Amino acid sequence: MSEAVVVDTNFLVRVFLSGNEGRDAIFRKISQLRLKLVYGREQFDELFEVLGYIRITKKHNIDRDKLIRFRDWIVRKGVEIDSETVSLCRDPDDNYILGLALDSSRSRKTYLVTSDKDMLVLNKKIKNVVICTPGEFLEI
Repeated sequence: MSEAVVVDTNFLVRVFLSGNEGRDAIFRKISQLRLKLVYGREQFDELFEVLGYIRITKKHNIDRDKLIRFRDWIVRKGVEIDSETVSLCRDPDDNYILGLALDSSRSRKTYLVTSDKDMLVLNKKIKNVVICTPGEFLEI
C-alpha cells in the first residue's frame, strides 16, 4: 500500500484562500509521489467553521460554491477515514488530526504536514508517522 499524507486543516484554509489548490506545491508533491491524501469529516467541519469567521469573511470574499468545489476536489483526490480518538497533543483541538495520522499509519507510512508547533514537537513519537512542516515535506 502506498504512503499517505494528512494535511493540517490550517493548511487547507491557506490553500483555499490562495485559490491555488490545483497548483499548490504540497498537492503537486502528493500527486508526484503518488501518495494517498487522507482526510477526515471533522476537517471539513472545521474548514467551513474557520472560513465562516467574520474576520476572514470581511477580508476575503468567501464564495460558498467555491468552498464546496474545494471540498469536492479534496474528496476526489483523497480518501476519507475516521479519526482515532487520541490525547497526544498539548492542544486538544489538534488531537483529531493526529488521530487521522495514527489511524492511517496502521497500514502505511504517513506524513502529517503542518506548521503547528504543538504537533511538530511530536515528530518521531508516533510509529510510522512523520510530522513535518510544508517545507520539509517538499524536500522528501
